[in-house]
Amino acid sequence: MTERAPEGARTDEALLVVRAGEGDEDAFETLVRRHSPAMLQLAVRLLGDRADAEDAVQDAFVSAWRKLPEFRRDA
Repeated sequence: MTERAPEGARTDEALLVVRAGEGDEDAFETLVRRHSPAMLQLAVRLLGDRADAEDAVQDAFVSAWRKLPEFRRDA
């Protein structure tokens, strides 16, 4: 069973995504800080090398930043 985030946390997350999509760098930085530890942990397990994992996570966040304006909020 997966633990669900409280409603307020999901609302906060959605607001951060919207603001980041509008170019708010602080909102995006909050998302990066919030999600990078789990992403890095997964990338290290998948890639087996911390340096490669750090590069992959950085690339993912750069790509996300560039694509956020196109993000469909209903997706």
